[in-house]
Parts: sequence; C-alpha cells; structure tokens
Amino acid sequence: MSNEWNAAKASEFWPDQRGHWAPVSWKDHLHDFNVFYNGFILAHPGGIGLTHNVRPEDEVFGAELRVFPTPHEPTARSCDYHLMGAHNPDGRHIASWEKRTAPVHVIEHAMNNTAIYIRQRQFAHVPGGKPVQRGDEPLFLWVRFEVSDVIALINGFEHVHICLTVLKPSLCTGMGSFNNINFKYGFVEPCYPLALCFEGKEDLSRPAFLRHSPPARIADQAYFHGRRNRLAVPAQRGVTVRALKGSFFEPQRGTLVHVVLKLPARVGGKADVLLPFAPVEDAVIERELKLGYDGALRETERFWRRELKTRTTIRVAEPLVQGWIDNFPRLEAMIAEKHPATGDYGLPSGSYHYEAIWATPFALCAWSLDALGHGREVDKYLETYRRHQGTIKPPSAYLKLHPGYLGSPRTFTSIDWITDHAAILWAAATHGLMSGDHDFLKRWEAPIVKACEFIRLARRVKHKGHPGILPAAIANDCRTESQSAWNDAWTHKALRTAALLLERLGNKRGIEFRKEADKYRAAFQRAYREVVRKSRKWKAPDGTLVPFTPPTLAQAKGYEAAHAFHLDTGAMVLVFGELFPADDPIMRAAVRWFREGPQLRHFRKFSSEWQVPVLCAEMSSCEPCYSWNLFHSFDLGDREKFAMGLYSLFAGGGSRQTFVSCETRDAVSGNCFTAGLALMLLRMAMVHEQTDDLHLLKMAPLAFFENGGFDWRNVPTWFGELSIAGQYDASSRTLRLNYKPPTRRNPAHTLLHLPPFTNLARVMLNGKALSQVGGTLPL
Repeated sequence: MSNEWNAAKASEFWPDQRGHWAPVSWKDHLHDFNVFYNGFILAHPGGIGLTHNVRPEDEVFGAELRVFPTPHEPTARSCDYHLMGAHNPDGRHIASWEKRTAPVHVIEHAMNNTAIYIRQRQFAHVPGGKPVQRGDEPLFLWVRFEVSDVIALINGFEHVHICLTVLKPSLCTGMGSFNNINFKYGFVEPCYPLALCFEGKEDLSRPAFLRHSPPARIADQAYFHGRRNRLAVPAQRGVTVRALKGSFFEPQRGTLVHVVLKLPARVGGKADVLLPFAPVEDAVIERELKLGYDGALRETERFWRRELKTRTTIRVAEPLVQGWIDNFPRLEAMIAEKHPATGDYGLPSGSYHYEAIWATPFALCAWSLDALGHGREVDKYLETYRRHQGTIKPPSAYLKLHPGYLGSPRTFTSIDWITDHAAILWAAATHGLMSGDHDFLKRWEAPIVKACEFIRLARRVKHKGHPGILPAAIANDCRTESQSAWNDAWTHKALRTAALLLERLGNKRGIEFRKEADKYRAAFQRAYREVVRKSRKWKAPDGTLVPFTPPTLAQAKGYEAAHAFHLDTGAMVLVFGELFPADDPIMRAAVRWFREGPQLRHFRKFSSEWQVPVLCAEMSSCEPCYSWNLFHSFDLGDREKFAMGLYSLFAGGGSRQTFVSCETRDAVSGNCFTAGLALMLLRMAMVHEQTDDLHLLKMAPLAFFENGGFDWRNVPTWFGELSIAGQYDASSRTLRLNYKPPTRRNPAHTLLHLPPFTNLARVMLNGKALSQVGGTLPL
C-alpha cells in the first residue's frame, strides 16, 4: 500500500475549520448574504469597509439576523440573554450544500440537552430568476427551518421554537483563528437603527412582517409607504408566530424585537422565513411571498443550471476533492459582482471581509475557472481591466501613469500592488492561450502589447536599486516599497506568457518580448545571486551551512525576513515566476529555510499566522494560497512532497463542510483563495502545458486511479480540448487509460507519465497494451 498522501491522510492531519462562513447570493449581484457556522445571517453591504459600492440607504439598514433554536418556550429575557451568550464554534452546527445545482446552503443544528435536530436551509433569489441587469436588484434570502430528526425515546418536548432577532451588524472578523469571528457588541450599540414593529396574526393565516415603525408624527396612522420591510414570515399551516419586546439597549433608547416561530417537534415540521437584503417596498415583498419558498427554489434551480452549464466535466474518486471542483465555479459566481453605475463586472477576493479585489488571487482563480471550462466568465471579469487600462498609477515612486498599465479600477480596488499589472496580464494571456477565442484575442492583442511595453519601460527607469529589474514598489499589504522577489516573479511570468501568446498569434512583437523576458531573467539572476552571496548562512539540522535567501533585494525596511509574508511573497515564488529553476542551489536553499530553519523549534502548530513562517505538511503557515513550494516539488518530480502539499490545501485550506477557502488557517472565510491555487496544481498534476509540449499525468496522485478512477472530459488546454480517464485494477494489476488528444492544434510532444504503482503489470491505453509500465512514454 502506498504511503503517498491522499484525502483521508490529509484529513487525519488537518482539523477541519470551525469558525467559517459562506456566501449565499445570486450570480454577479452586488451584495451577498453570508451565513455563519452557527446559522447567523449577515446582510451587510458595507462589510468591513473595503467596498466602494455601497449606497448609504442600504448601508444604514444593514442587518445581522441572529438565529436561536430552542425546545423551551422563549421569553423576552431568554432571547435577550442569547444575544450575549457564548457563540463558540464548538462543532454543534454542521454546514453543507444541498445536493443540487442551485447553491442551497444548509446548517444542521444540534441543540444542547435536546434530542431534536433542526435543519436550516437557505438560498438567494432575485425576482424573475434571471441574470442581473444592474447588479443591485432586490435580493431575497429564503430560509426554511425543518425538524430533521427526533429521538423519540428521550424527547420530552412537543414543540420547537426558532427565535429570530434583527440587529445592526455587530460581529467583527479577523485574520487569526483565535479572533476569526467575534459575535460581541461591547464596542457598539447593535440595536437596529430604526425601531421595528411586528404586524401579523399569530396563526399565520396571512403573512406577518417585521417592519420599520412609523415616524412619530404619523404614529396614529397606518404606515404604508417606503422601503419598510425588514423581515417577512409567509402564511403557512402548522406554525405560529409572535413577537417579544426585548429590554436590551433601552438605556441607549434602542428597541429590540424578537420574532419567535413555533412548530411541532416531529420530523418534517417546518417554518419558512423571507429576508430581503435591504428593506423593500410592500409590493416587492408581497410578490416574492406569493412565489413562496418552493416556487423561488424552482426558479433558482433553473437559473443556476443555465449559468453553470459547460462542456467540461471533471470527476475524481475522492469526495473531498470532488467537492472543491464542483463548488468552486458557483462560489466565484456568487462572490462576483456587477457595478450598477458603470456596468463593470468584478471578481472581489471575498464575499465578506475582503469585498474588494486583490489581483494575484484573482489571477489564480481565473486560471482555474478557465481549466474547469468557465472561460466565458473569465473573459467577462477581465474585460473590466481592459476598459480601464492606463487609468491607474503604478504603486511606485519611480513610475508614472502609463497607457499600458493594468490595475483594478477604483470601484473595485483594495490595496494596489505592482503585481496587479502582472497578475492581470498573466490571466489575460493564459485565457487567450487556453480559450483560443478569436473575439477575446481581437480585443486583447493590442492591450497585451501595451502591457508588455510598460514592463519594458519599468525595467529601464532610473532608481536606487539593482538595475534591469523592477524599481522599488508596493509588494503586499504592508504598503512599503522595495525591490521584492514577489514583484519580479509575477512580472517576469506575465511577460513570458504574454510573449508566448503573441508569438502564437503571429504578432512580431512576441519575439521581441520573449527576448526581453530572457534579459529580464538574466538581470534578476545576477542581482539575486549577488544578494544571496552577501547574505548570512544558517546551520541546517544535518550540519550543512545554508545561505539565507532574503525576500527583498533593495530598499527593505528590516522586518521582512521574519515577517509571515516572507513565505508568501519571498524567494520561493521565483520558481512559479520562471526566474529560477527548482534545482538551482538558491531555490533549494529557499525551500530548506521553511522546512528546516531554526524558527521551527518555536513553531506553534495551528496557531497564529503571524509567527515566523514555516511549511507545515508542505502548506504555508500564513496563507495557504501562497504555498509556492508546490511548484518546486512539481518541477523536481518530488511526488511525496507534492501530494502532501496538494492534499493539505484541500484538507486544511478551507472548510471541508462548504469548500469555502480560508485566507489563513481557520480564518477569513467567504473566499476562494486556496481553491484557485489547489485546482491549478491539481490540473497541472493531470494535464500540464510547457511551451509547445503537453504532459499527461505528470504528478497525478495515486489515489486518483483507485475506487473507480477519474474521468475528465473536454478539458480546455493551450492546444484545445482534450479528454482523459484512468482506473487502476489492483486485482489484475492493470492500469486502464483512455485519451482523446486536443482538438485545436497538435503539441510538439505529448508525454505520458505513468504513475508509479509498485505492482503494476500492464498498462492499457485506448484498449491497447503499452510497451512499458513505468517512466515516461511519448505518444
């Protein structure tokens, strides 16, 4: 039996994430509901303040819906008390996605000391069930609470109650697992900004509403106008509803209303609730209520079936990996947004906490969307950058506004890095190579040339640092300018990839830029070898003196070497950036620092992301999505370390319940950071382009061939779509492969890398026996 890591081994090593949240939204809608691990729902357009796309009237009425299921008859005091209770991620609540195309998010509640289990389902719906036109159409969240199980033998309750409380958003999030999500309000008065009143009958013979109370001057009159609806309970049988007035926040003249649903404590008992993202007019919510939970779900399912349709299908044997593959495209679709004022589409870095764009994770995610057959979406999100090319100043004191510079427009930007230009250029070039789309290439050929011209100019500008590479510029969120390995890695990668695309298109500038990339690499290697030559050495556990590989070349501030970003944006990225080969002594030294360096004796596993960084099971101790060591292992053919790192990303780089990525371990959910890198590496392991060569199964995990094997159909590549499937039969010691070559053009060489099964006796390719059972075979 192989010792190579697989999903099961990785899951044994990495504890699953507990404090997480997931977006539940409509494709490209400006706003996202976020559902937290315990069922709390956030409808907060402003997030933590990074987004630029918030209307004041929406922001002021942002809401946090607290959900409290209990078998006990609630009182106002017990509902109040729950607000300040310990909402710890103790594992009582299990999240998942319902098995359907539409993203229906599920929380399974286990109540303390109670043998009744509640399933909370929720999905987002836009009236009409169609693609957004503006991006800020009314957005609703349908929520269904259902009794999923009752252990009758030990159950003493006839009913279960769901207490719902609307607050002003008061939770705070952070980058560390110890302060990921804080449901507290000591620093803010979280009562909703307007007094709320409940209107409706207890028996729910008609819908009930939680509404903004009428202004004082018309308190004695009916209040029928304005965007006053904050929550609605549809008319339904077998459920009762009442409102309790809380006493919290009275000293601050705040009002608090708890809406309590009562349903029978038997399997199948259910109650529905409708939450608009922002308050809406009566007519709007009444139309949505007439549609109902089931009607809205039917529209939602039809919508997502259309939007997620693609020729590409990828099936693997391990459910954990399959979950990441299946959920990634729709998670990105929910996080994406359309700006109402400009019509621009954007793919922000997260649905909450990071509601703005960081271009480097965007580029990795765009690559993976392309690989999964969703190139149309990549084109749509890239178009915004083309339209705004030349309008953003590069974040460097040495560089001026340039017509070729690519950056995030002000409606989407976060903290500008000089790598933004390179990441966007690389994403555009790889999309052009992978899609071969004539319309895209016609629109982008000239902008790509201008983008390469900017890099050529930036390499020649006068500055105080090493010549021939980028001048000092902002490399990360520290906002300091330096000559960073990170900056040149991305920029060289983008220039070389763009040159390859231009050559494929027959553009004469392609050869020019390829030669420019050669000079760039030579200049960087000269500069960095000199930096490493002057650096101090450290003693490895085997007694070897190893040179230290600094993350910066010039104009450093002095803290970079010990900073957590050293791993994420330091020397290890140079292999990804094609500035050094993985077998170069300097690159071997760079990886050894994070695997064997003296800081390991102080490393606290599953602790703070800000400790001096290391590789833990081949994954970054800071941000999993920047585990650049995996490109080293891939290039070196180190299957053991590659498999360990790849499966660490899948098991430890996000929630195994919802397949939502984290930024750091158990912190900052609602994004696809890890998925972008993990799926890119997974695709490389199976199908990898190297200039004009095509590699098949170069680092394919052995687990992929077992338990039914894998089946990949119509997978986009630089040469067109291909299909490949494989299965290992242990009883006959036979590996069976099926392969259909690319449809657009022939690679110069196609190389089949046979997996190293120890007992392999025969390999069948398209029904014919191959002459060898190991090594690499040209096809």
